[in-house]
Amino acid sequence: MAFHYLRLENHANLPGQIPFAPCKALVVVDCDVEDKWQGRVSEWLIDTGCLVMTAWGRDCCSWDDSVDLANLQRHDYREIPDASSIMTTWHEDETLAEVMWFARFAAFHPITNLENLLVLHIGSIDRSDEFTNVFSSCTQ
Repeated sequence: MAFHYLRLENHANLPGQIPFAPCKALVVVDCDVEDKWQGRVSEWLIDTGCLVMTAWGRDCCSWDDSVDLANLQRHDYREIPDASSIMTTWHEDETLAEVMWFARFAAFHPITNLENLLVLHIGSIDRSDEFTNVFSSCTQ
């Protein structure tokens, strides 16, 4: 599995498409996030091809709801086709290593094989080395 790190500061403009979609995303939240911006990030995740979203960090329990709602809105609150379904989880009582292991080895999409993991880090300090090391130390 390929590892990709992207850090966004709260209220930052969102980047364009990612070149490695479809993918899994591990959203790591290090700061408070306004609901409206969280909704935009959730829509961006869907737009960029995220099919599995795992959240960890501050108020992570709100991220699965936000992504689920964005996907429902995308499909006009009708039945979501299996190929467009997004699996979402949140992990507030686990360590970063446990969540990284889950995202890497246990999280899956029922239709599409996902070979890329995007760690979307929402915070003001670059933690790419830390996250890369944790990812590399995860073994099955």
